[in-house]
Amino acid sequence: MAPAKERIKYPLAIFLLLVVAAFIVRSPHPWSGERQENKIILLDFPLEIGEWKSEGDITQKEKVYELLGTRDLFYRIYHNREGEEMGLYIVYSDINRTSFHPPELCLTGMGNRLVKKFVEPITVGEKEKFNLNTFVMRQDNAELLVIYWFMLGRRNTGNLYQHQLWLIGQNLRGQRAIGAMVRVTLPITAHNYAEALEKAKEFIKEIVPLIPDYLREKRN
Repeated sequence: MAPAKERIKYPLAIFLLLVVAAFIVRSPHPWSGERQENKIILLDFPLEIGEWKSEGDITQKEKVYELLGTRDLFYRIYHNREGEEMGLYIVYSDINRTSFHPPELCLTGMGNRLVKKFVEPITVGEKEKFNLNTFVMRQDNAELLVIYWFMLGRRNTGNLYQHQLWLIGQNLRGQRAIGAMVRVTLPITAHNYAEALEKAKEFIKEIVPLIPDYLREKRN
């Protein structure tokens, strides 16, 4: 007879497979011919975040939309008094889970080289703690700090699989799952990684509470 732990393990594994299968059946697929439209849009996001100011939204090149597989992308560049640039990318959707993939795929596809990769913890407010996926990209002699994480409502995680499980749970409960992948970028000067990371984290602490308030349903 199998040990008690194994007898519990197999039914649990089967149950989880059935849950995922149910979610897949209920979700739209690109090959199904069923046209699905994202009903969410990011509107009126602040042009001023702490010491950083932006002149407005920027349209990406067509290749970027093709790599992402979606046009539901918010992109801005913010500047501080020293003239430094903070890039803010937000990919959002209430239907398209495939849009939420790690940006290394896009950046390396555009000719950048991955130099360094690590996980950086962050605390937002008094209780919100999660990990930031952090890496350094290099193109020619220029280096770029890139940080990203995933959001579902007001929940944040650096783990793609955790994010997917949240989406599955929302879907199975019949609740709208407004997901997002947020990416922040900052050029690194004189190889000063620590200074760039600290500035980016302060910017992130400002925007995390704001983003859910500006993801709204599209009007017809």
